[in-house]
Amino acid sequence: MVNEIAGSNNSLGTEEAVSEKLVNLLKCLGKGDDYTDVETAEASIKGFEVVSQGREKYTVYKVEVVYPHSLLRARTIHRRYSDFHQLRAELIRENTELVSSLPFPSKRFFGSNLDKAFLDRRLEGLQVFLRTVLEMKDLKKDKALQSFLSMDSNENSEDATKMLQQELQETVDVLKDNLRVSHCLQTDLEDLINLKEEKDQEIENLIQENKMLRRKKDSVMKLLRGPKGNSTSITHEENL
Repeated sequence: MVNEIAGSNNSLGTEEAVSEKLVNLLKCLGKGDDYTDVETAEASIKGFEVVSQGREKYTVYKVEVVYPHSLLRARTIHRRYSDFHQLRAELIRENTELVSSLPFPSKRFFGSNLDKAFLDRRLEGLQVFLRTVLEMKDLKKDKALQSFLSMDSNENSEDATKMLQQELQETVDVLKDNLRVSHCLQTDLEDLINLKEEKDQEIENLIQENKMLRRKKDSVMKLLRGPKGNSTSITHEENL
């Protein structure tokens, strides 16, 4: 029980985190599954995958987008090189001076676009471009970038649902833990109250016992001293 109390401070200290999770959850539920704070988003390319669709083969880049202030803190979106190229074109249209000078991997006109060494270099170039764009506050407000970072309507819906369920389960687990600790503290408090009552009763019993012993002592002392008249009579009879 002592260990329970000792560990309760950490559990109770998570109340603010739980409150934040619940607030974010309400925001997310209120605004739909696509609720994200895109202006605070961070993104990085985690890899690529060559996809076969019939006779066509193309490369898809896996972009992890992190939303620090959203309930669904991370999502993975899939974008092709053409999506990055379109993003750059739309950003240049509205922010020519800022974007036109940013490094961007060029198209390949000779050789295979599926060569691993080439794809590795292209990924690095796209990574630099995306990171640079996200570091510019003016560009982060651009609708083209927000659309690029947003999930497609049919993309990762299952993953988003799993993440939401995981966040809910973590919140429920923390609340259960706090409830368990609260119950332990309540039980300990009741035990302490009962113990105090027992000690108070023992003290009261000792006080009453002390009073009774004092009365007995007084009675014995009175008997030992006896009445003065009786003491004189006894002494006279003994002399006769």
